[in-house]
Amino acid sequence: MRRIVGLSMIALLIGCNSPKKKEPESAVKNGIVTVYRDDGRLHKELSYKDGKLNGLSKVYHPNGKLYLETEWANDKRHGLTRQYFQSGILYSETYYDSGKITGVLKKYHKDGKLKAEMPYKNGVECAGLKEYILNGDPRPHYPEIVITTDNKIKTEGIYYLKFSVSERVHKATFYRGRLKDDCLHSELEKIYQPKDDEALLAYPVSDFQIIDQTDNFIAKIETIAGNVLVVEKPYRIKIQPEFLGD
Repeated sequence: MRRIVGLSMIALLIGCNSPKKKEPESAVKNGIVTVYRDDGRLHKELSYKDGKLNGLSKVYHPNGKLYLETEWANDKRHGLTRQYFQSGILYSETYYDSGKITGVLKKYHKDGKLKAEMPYKNGVECAGLKEYILNGDPRPHYPEIVITTDNKIKTEGIYYLKFSVSERVHKATFYRGRLKDDCLHSELEKIYQPKDDEALLAYPVSDFQIIDQTDNFIAKIETIAGNVLVVEKPYRIKIQPEFLGD
């Protein structure tokens, strides 16, 4: 009996130390890969070539209607992407170039009428947002940059510019600089913001210093409708000792 137990232990140890067989690697994906929800309903149809997303892929709402169709090239969105309401009506159209939004992003109301047109270039927002109200008419006016001053030269040696927006918005981000090809870019100087829709810029001023310059300011605004508006405003900063007068 002891011999049998000993042989069993030896066999167990050999089995633990023996190299495990490698699981076969999964084949590289090619063609349409279908994904289903837990309840068996169709969820996704993904188009692959050599293991990367290529071609037109589709995602479906739980009700079976098309939710998203995207053109891919080597795992990057490339071409037109369309998103749909659960009703099947088109919600948005976006063109991508190697993963970056380029051109005009279009949004639609639930009745199919155009809701907004937002210009993009190389993945960044540009000036020229157009919004449309429910009857199809273009929005008559848009938020603007509001600049006020706070002269603290005597007490702090600083002249402040305060930035806000002319009407209620979700959020506004302020910059100093100029747009490139009417678009935002990484070289813009972001202005300090104590609140989501307000900013503050300080100009240190020494005694008897005269400043007379025009700076350009930009606001990236998320409108109440959820779209991105890019606006800019030049502003003349004129500071001189009080005894000199205007």
